[in-house]
Amino acid sequence: MIFKQFRYEPLNQASYLVGCPKAKEAFIIDPIEGLGADFYVLEAADLGLAIVGVFETHVHADYVSCARDLAEMNGCP
Repeated sequence: MIFKQFRYEPLNQASYLVGCPKAKEAFIIDPIEGLGADFYVLEAADLGLAIVGVFETHVHADYVSCARDLAEMNGCP
């Protein structure tokens, strides 16, 4: 299993990549707009993984997500 945390310090936010090197697939959890959808695609690609799912665990007034953009870019839910 691959587990990687990404921090966006200006808003004290965290997001995560959870992946399987055998299946070459990854899920992104709580993707941050400040990092951008392309950032997650590149991070997954660097690990040899394809993004197959995007999840949001919560929504806050001060949290801007790029989940929709990331999901659309990768053709996943």
